[in-house]
Amino acid sequence: MTENTQLTLEQVLAAKEERAARQRALLEQYGGSLASITVNLPGPHKNRPEAVELVRYAVNTLAELFEASFQEVQALPTGPVGFVCCSAPAEVLKRAAVAIEETSTFGRLLDVDVFNSDGKLLTRGEQAECKRRCFICEQPAIVCMREQRHTAADLEKAVQTMLQDFEAYVQSDA
Repeated sequence: MTENTQLTLEQVLAAKEERAARQRALLEQYGGSLASITVNLPGPHKNRPEAVELVRYAVNTLAELFEASFQEVQALPTGPVGFVCCSAPAEVLKRAAVAIEETSTFGRLLDVDVFNSDGKLLTRGEQAECKRRCFICEQPAIVCMREQRHTAADLEKAVQTMLQDFEAYVQSDA
């Protein structure tokens, strides 16, 4: 499937089920904590090469910070997904994940879910972290989505800027 292929609802739901099954399997095999990393890209085109590299960046960062027992990045038609298993407490892993999401413009495109060894998802609320902000106006993203405050074109422009920021960051770090 190419980047320009529209995804069906069935494909998206099947991918979520497959990701959940993979998460359970990894927790069973490796124990400890698990970070599951996807991208927040508005619109139907999730499988962009730069999105795969962004997920790889997050996986590598967390794997290095916590001496991962397992790490993986998959480029799927529904978008890239990454996994990191480690022995660090889930609360510590979640704080690091939120820091990655919040300390750069491009990090806001990441969605890092963290599970404890029992498979419980840690939420931002449980970690006393702020709600996700809108890509454009810094208000809570859920409010902007619900009220459709921004056009698809404006969202795409904001995403492109964040992806360009990521590419510049990678080139400056090389």
